[in-house]
Amino acid sequence: MSRGLSRFATVLKKGMDALLAPAEDPRQTFAQPQERQQDLLARVQKALAENIAFRQQLQTRATQLRASLPGFEAQAQRALRANQEDLARLALQRRQAALMEAQTLETQARETEAEEQRLALVEQKLTTQLESLKARQAVVAARYTAAEAQVQMHEAFHHLSDELTDVGVTLDEAEQKAEAMQARAAAMDQLAGGGELVASGDDLTRQLNQMDLAESVEKHLAALKRQMA
Repeated sequence: MSRGLSRFATVLKKGMDALLAPAEDPRQTFAQPQERQQDLLARVQKALAENIAFRQQLQTRATQLRASLPGFEAQAQRALRANQEDLARLALQRRQAALMEAQTLETQARETEAEEQRLALVEQKLTTQLESLKARQAVVAARYTAAEAQVQMHEAFHHLSDELTDVGVTLDEAEQKAEAMQARAAAMDQLAGGGELVASGDDLTRQLNQMDLAESVEKHLAALKRQMA
């Protein structure tokens, strides 16, 4: 039974030590994942911008090729009117090559546009996740900061309580010394008061003695007067 209680006390102490141990700062825990996600978002945005620029180049080149088709058609017609069938055939070959290249570029542009849509979706998802992460991080950081301030406040109160206890002990000692000094002063006052009573008694005795002396002198004087009479 005693071993069980001892084991339970040990486990309880470890649990309390773990509870009171300084917690890992979550503000630092969030830093690296947030940086990685921010870097991934930046790369997606860069790829999206490059795809947009590339698609625009493809579309521009395809537009230019299609714009050249009527010119090749006109060259073939002029060559036929001039009975130059070979030149007409060459113009039409160039026209067909331009048309096929334009179609190829347009296909690549459509594929690039589909990739853009996929990247845009990824960008939107990453942006949403990053904003949510930042919001959660702000809440956690605020809660941790508040808890940290509360712990510091409790520690300050604990130290202040210890200081006040020390001051209370010092005040108790000072009060005891003051009470002892007051008792000593009262005793001295009593002694001084008794001395005045003694002094007053001596004066009274002296006065009585003088009165007796004066009365004796008067009696003696009166006797001398009667003798002389």
